[in-house]
Amino acid sequence: MDFSTERINNVLQDAAYLTDEAEALKYVISAIPVNEKPPGGASVFEMLAIIDHAQISYYRPLIEQILVKPGSSTNVQHFEKTFDPEKYEAGNTDKLLGKMSKNRVSFITYLKKMAVSDLQKKGEVNGSTRSCAQLLEEMTQFERQQLRKIADRVLSIDKKKT
Repeated sequence: MDFSTERINNVLQDAAYLTDEAEALKYVISAIPVNEKPPGGASVFEMLAIIDHAQISYYRPLIEQILVKPGSSTNVQHFEKTFDPEKYEAGNTDKLLGKMSKNRVSFITYLKKMAVSDLQKKGEVNGSTRSCAQLLEEMTQFERQQLRKIADRVLSIDKKKT
């Protein structure tokens, strides 16, 4: 599936906007126990950390590989399988959000320098043909889902306090 110029621009705007959304979380989550895990779930800190992990260890390298070598094929473990929350400094939310923001700004700046035709380049990822734009859209959808879970969690914790 090819992405129109408008759709690619929207995905890039979404990806950039999610940086602002994550930054705004600093103020909301500062008042909650970010390392507290619900039964069978992840802590707020872990939910943020997996966003960072997905971007730097899965989506960005895949997109960069396809941009450099279109049509290439790669088999890579999904970020959810390679995520290790122990690699992150538990509870240091400000540091994590700062790192996420810095990485995102760098990535978006890099992508905005690309022509629309570059972001339409495709490669094989685990046996499935995907374009850079598709991977970017998938990344932003995952992040939005994670941020929604965090917001729900914050509301849940807030309700318990009252």
